[in-house]
Amino acid sequence: MSDKVSFITNFLELFKFVDQKDKIKFFFCILMMVVTSLLEVLSIGILIPYVTIILSPEKILNFNRFEFLDFQHYSFFELQLIFTIFFCFSIIFANLFKIYVLYLSVRLSKIISLNISSDIYKKLIFLEYRDLKKINSAQVISLVTDKMEAVGSIILNFLNTCVAILITFGVILLLLFINFK
Repeated sequence: MSDKVSFITNFLELFKFVDQKDKIKFFFCILMMVVTSLLEVLSIGILIPYVTIILSPEKILNFNRFEFLDFQHYSFFELQLIFTIFFCFSIIFANLFKIYVLYLSVRLSKIISLNISSDIYKKLIFLEYRDLKKINSAQVISLVTDKMEAVGSIILNFLNTCVAILITFGVILLLLFINFK
C-alpha cells in the first residue's frame, strides 16, 4: 500500500513541475482516453447485434430496440451486408482512435520530460560559478538525459494505465448493462 501511495505522491510532486499548457494537454489526453473507452465499448456492444444478424437474421426483425429502423424493406443478405460494414467501420474507427490516443500519450510524455529537462538545464546554466563548480558534471548530464527519459517513461506508463483502466471499466459496465437487460 505504501508503494502505491508513494507512487501517487511522487507523481503529484512531479506534476507540480509541469507547465500549465502541458497540464491542459495532459487533461485533454485523459479526455481522449475517455472517448477511446466509449468507442471501444461501442464496438464491443455492436458485436451482439452483428452476431445475431449473421447467425439468425430473422431475429433482428423481431428485436424491438431497432423498431425506429425499418428493416422490412431489406433482404437478409442486405441486412447482413449493412451490419458487416457498420461493424467493420466501428472496429476500424475505434482502433484508429486508440492509435491516435497512444500517439498523443507518447508525444505528451516526451514533451513533458523535455520541458522539465530544459528547465533543469536553464537553472544550472544560471548558477553562480562557484556553485556550479561544486556540482559533478556527470550527475548533471545523467540528470538531464537519463533521468528525464525515466520521467517520460513514468508519464507514458501512467497514461497507458489510465487507458487500460478506462477501457476495462467501460467494458465491465457494458457487460453489467447487458446482463441486467
